[in-house]
Amino acid sequence: MPAPPTSGQRSPGSPDPRERARSIWKKVVHAVTWRFPVKFSALALALSLWVMVSAEEQTEAWVNVKVQIVTDSSVTLVGDIPEVQALVGGRGRELLKLYTSGAAIRRVVGPDTPNQVTLDLRPGDVIIPANADVRVRDVTPRSIALDFEVTEQRYLPVRALVHLAADSGMRVISGPRVLPESVLVKGPRRAVRGLGSITTDRLNIFVHDTDIVRTVKLDTTGLGITTVKPEEVRVQVTAERIPQPLLAPDTAVRDSSNDSGGQL
Repeated sequence: MPAPPTSGQRSPGSPDPRERARSIWKKVVHAVTWRFPVKFSALALALSLWVMVSAEEQTEAWVNVKVQIVTDSSVTLVGDIPEVQALVGGRGRELLKLYTSGAAIRRVVGPDTPNQVTLDLRPGDVIIPANADVRVRDVTPRSIALDFEVTEQRYLPVRALVHLAADSGMRVISGPRVLPESVLVKGPRRAVRGLGSITTDRLNIFVHDTDIVRTVKLDTTGLGITTVKPEEVRVQVTAERIPQPLLAPDTAVRDSSNDSGGQL
């Protein structure tokens, strides 16, 4: 009586697992490649028919909507626009046009807009390309928040920070006068509207002549503005010389003609 096969040994007459796997693989390859052109044509025809039928069926889909913000030159959008989608219904072939042409929502923002704006969105706001026969049924989200930086410009008076010291014999009669008296300031609206005037750098003037003109820069440090024109102004001071007192003439003149010293 033969001994039973030990572990790792194949019993006599049993099929080899590797040969069995190769046989199965050959059958699979033969089934796939047998009359392959005919099978491929049938598959392509079935796929084409499915696409044609699907294109004519009524369906709904969520599509991305591009939010277009048309701004004035003084308005800048801060940050990104949130993603917006619209639920559109129509034939499948019409919905496919939206993936190439795209849907949009357009809003115009002028210079009077607040710095923070909440835009309410409705299905009627969605602009559909003329070649797409679809209907917008819904839009999400129904509102989006946008931040804007608005630039403003206006004229502000100039205040001179001048210390005057007059020379002996001189007297200031007018000034300091600033030329020009106002300058154009441009910057973020919140910064510009918070200013009442623009000051110069500190300037010391020693008055030693009747007409003195000095040029001084404007101090915009920490004001948050971007532009000031002009960047320098002139400071004018007018003075006069103090008249010196005149000396009184000597009136004690001795009249010697009244003396009579002769003898008769």
